[in-house]
Amino acid sequence: MYYQNVGGMNGLVEDYRLAVMDHCYDIIVLTETWLDCRTISSYIFGTGHEVFRCDRNSNNSRKSTGGGIIIAVSSRLKASVIEDDSFNTVEQVWVSIQLGGRKLFVCAVYIPPDRTRDLELIDTHCRSVFLASEIASPNDEIIVLGDFNLAGVAWAPTHNSFLRPDQEHSSFHPGALRLLDNYSTATLSQVNCIVNENNRLLDVCFVGGRYTAPFISTAPVPLVKAAPHHPSLIIGVENDDVRDYVGTSTAVSYVFGKANYCSIAEVRSNLDWQSILDPADANIAAQTFSHVLAYVINRHVPKKIAHTESTVPWMTNDLRSLKRTKKAVLKRFTRFRTLPLKHHYARLNHEYKRLSRFYFKRYQRRIRQRLKSHPKSFWNYVNEQRKEVGLPSSMVYNRVMASTQQEICNLFSAKFASVFVNERLSNDSITSAAGNVPLTNQTLKAVDVSTDTIARAATRLKTSYKSGPDGVLSVFLKTNISCRLDPLHRIFQLSLSNGVFLSCWKTAEMFPVYKKGSKRDINNYRGITSLCAVSKLFELVVMDSLNGHCKHYISTDQHDFMKKRSTCTNLLCLTSYVTYCL
Repeated sequence: MYYQNVGGMNGLVEDYRLAVMDHCYDIIVLTETWLDCRTISSYIFGTGHEVFRCDRNSNNSRKSTGGGIIIAVSSRLKASVIEDDSFNTVEQVWVSIQLGGRKLFVCAVYIPPDRTRDLELIDTHCRSVFLASEIASPNDEIIVLGDFNLAGVAWAPTHNSFLRPDQEHSSFHPGALRLLDNYSTATLSQVNCIVNENNRLLDVCFVGGRYTAPFISTAPVPLVKAAPHHPSLIIGVENDDVRDYVGTSTAVSYVFGKANYCSIAEVRSNLDWQSILDPADANIAAQTFSHVLAYVINRHVPKKIAHTESTVPWMTNDLRSLKRTKKAVLKRFTRFRTLPLKHHYARLNHEYKRLSRFYFKRYQRRIRQRLKSHPKSFWNYVNEQRKEVGLPSSMVYNRVMASTQQEICNLFSAKFASVFVNERLSNDSITSAAGNVPLTNQTLKAVDVSTDTIARAATRLKTSYKSGPDGVLSVFLKTNISCRLDPLHRIFQLSLSNGVFLSCWKTAEMFPVYKKGSKRDINNYRGITSLCAVSKLFELVVMDSLNGHCKHYISTDQHDFMKKRSTCTNLLCLTSYVTYCL
């Protein structure tokens, strides 16, 4: 575990981004980050860490800037936040981390100098400590570390390497007495004896659930910069049973550039759609068509498995090898704590940073060069830096906590089901709505569906390399559409002649999209659906006929859901009208 009071990260966000990629720590705890909502956690820590933050705000401070807490836990470990609204007045974060058969409770807290005598603040923080002590089992461990600004307290060693307040050489104010008394009641002991250049101890580390003090030492090198009066620390957490958290998933995509199109053409030539498709039941016919296409894709198109590991686009084999060497040296240093090992690690870290910055700058230059040659990919990169990625390992919905993938999916299912409205309209409502339709002598008796209409609609189908619920990718459906016109024409005609939208097309896959607020609150997500590719093609075919029949009745002032129109054109018309009137 790495800890440091960084004294502000503003202006050094890019440096911390590279440093996080360079480091070999499983847990990073930073205080006085000075960050706010404008800085996205995933930009600094990427997908390799789950980040728990508490930025300074009007609830926990009298000031609007400064302060701030971050606990970043490696994605190899399963972590969850401990939240309670009654503790929001303190700049602190509590995180529970699963370590084999036991848990590690980590708290990072910052008490500014002007609030060290605030007894209400001290009591609120101590209540959170007691809450964690109640949750923890006898085998669990508690670590509370941060800047308490207890400059007047001197510490004396005990026989088991813990530290106790030295009453003869200390000056205690009421806030310090209240804090230390409560910590003693919670059986927490101080273990940090590393003083700063002024021979003062500002950053303290309290542990509970241990009979001996854990390993603690100054870090061989700071993460980015050496903060004045605050040395960077390494705290060892011993556990041989830690296993990678099996919550990471793999994404499977198809590589159509390497598909065996000769085999696909051979399969296509041997298919007799007239005998394969059911001539009476459109649902069975559509399902058969989708299953055949999905089988052909799975059999003749190679797959590419993308593991969601913590990597960066500019990573090279040299960097990987150097990082493994760094990690081995750091492990030896935490065990033997010799000066040669510390210097060896510092040299490796310096070389790694130099190479990493070189490759990162080269990567940025390539991204900037895409602005002219591939502007879409350039702006995709820009947009990726503006949004958070991934889901937290623990989420809550209406005070129900979930920490496994299945439990989180069930909470999302309950959330989306609660906002779904399956309203059945009465005959009077339908008659009333039909009365608002303009009268005309022309009626749309039938939708014209021909192979040419389907082929034109397929050109407007959005290209996607991800399959929908039917297992068919739209890019595969669009490729050589002429070979699939006959079965599609049969299915569409059968659906229209029966006057039903096929039930197999009504199945959709729903994905959560984060909006704003806490990422752990499922109420802060909206759902989007992935539809069947064949059903989207059918909608385009029908839309052409409906639009051609109804476009004469649509007002010229209608901009929403209209081709080549948007809110921008709507505002432009309004602005032009206002300017003309003036």
